[in-house]
Amino acid sequence: MRASCGGDYLRLCAGMKPGGPEVKACFKRNRQNLSKGCSQAIAAYEHSRSGASGEADD
Repeated sequence: MRASCGGDYLRLCAGMKPGGPEVKACFKRNRQNLSKGCSQAIAAYEHSRSGASGEADD
């Protein structure tokens, strides 16, 4: 995700601690302004997390 979202981080969320909750909130607020690659990386990450949590609940 760093490779896909690094430019978006610098453009939209610079000054925030990388990987911190502030950056997550910044990306969420700016979802429409994220690059296509970053949006896809976030969607893939969220999909993998939802799948993992679903398995843990079984």
